[in-house]
Amino acid sequence: MWFDFGAGICVAIHRDQYIGWLAENAGSGHWACEGAPVREAHTCAAQCPGIRVRRKSEAPSATFGELVSAGDVGRKDGGWRFAYPPYLAGGKQKMVNRKMPNIIPIPRILWGALVNRLAEFPPEIMSRQPAINFVTALSIVMHYMGEDWVVAHTSPFSNRPGYFRLNVAEGSDEMSAVGGQKVVILGEHLFNLQHIDGFDSCIRRLRDGDLEPTVAELKLAAMFYVNDWEFRFVEPVGEKRSDYDYEITLADGLVACADTKCKIESTRLGKNTIVNALKKARGQLPDDKPGYVLIKFPADWLKVNGHVQTMVETTNDFFRTNTRVVSVGFYTDPISFDGAIMAVGHQFMEVQNRQNKFDTERDWRLFERWRPPQGAANAMPPKWRTLVNFPNGFS
Repeated sequence: MWFDFGAGICVAIHRDQYIGWLAENAGSGHWACEGAPVREAHTCAAQCPGIRVRRKSEAPSATFGELVSAGDVGRKDGGWRFAYPPYLAGGKQKMVNRKMPNIIPIPRILWGALVNRLAEFPPEIMSRQPAINFVTALSIVMHYMGEDWVVAHTSPFSNRPGYFRLNVAEGSDEMSAVGGQKVVILGEHLFNLQHIDGFDSCIRRLRDGDLEPTVAELKLAAMFYVNDWEFRFVEPVGEKRSDYDYEITLADGLVACADTKCKIESTRLGKNTIVNALKKARGQLPDDKPGYVLIKFPADWLKVNGHVQTMVETTNDFFRTNTRVVSVGFYTDPISFDGAIMAVGHQFMEVQNRQNKFDTERDWRLFERWRPPQGAANAMPPKWRTLVNFPNGFS
């Protein structure tokens, strides 16, 4: 069985065991088999443009096709190693705006440079739009996170589960597609939010392995961005009531603080789950500024009967004894895949505290400024650069 990665690469699975991979356009069925002698593996790879196979004990092998290494096949016993192609990691300097000041630790990526990089992609990628989307996103992620991080968290040849893992086990077409879409979403958020003050602190937390909470922070930040709020990421300092995630400047110049709590995908909906998140966030918000609590919840909660009532009632009970929190926002982005079309939704709800100590008459909502046109396929505003149907986007 073959599973398409969307990057011009297919993986062969037989009886739940990985046996090899090849470039998508190699229709002859030849692939670099993990168990094959090196000479035979090289012969197979030569028929699959962009693939390189080597043993760690060997000197670097020759290049097949115009591109070098679509990957080194991986195996735990030290025989093979998995890596992404250098056209993802290479050419970074072309993507850098050299006019950016030196105080920025990580060079930022230009949209035009991403478009120009298309010329470096091999035909087997350029012939498929999903592959273009995936490889473009992966190049952004690799730029900020580094190749080791990308391999550690996305490689399909690891037995460790992971939020971004590209699952290629037999019968997991949907899981593989969802994993690829998560990479595309991360790439989009890194690109669109890279110029927000404090962005590099998010990169550091991702590099440290704090994945789902930091991804949730980026997704809620995207909601601020598309709703045209001025905000910044707050660098963690390890002090109570100072370790919130954002500072937001409201329309009249009032500065509010917000903290995001992420419920990992396996968390079940329950009042205690919500209360614990609210209490923990409250402890990180200062007394003298309006506070927001933002909860990124698993999309599976949408399937629970009465989930809205549970969220609203639990939040209103919390408000009875908490006056410095002005609003609680719930957000999720369900991903659906029907075998042909991948769709990502955005669902949110805001519950305002009419007993807050700052202004009980004010509209404290943050997510109501932007609404996509009725019937629009793309829920994001024009200023949000989407990697779906890259580089043209869609509406």
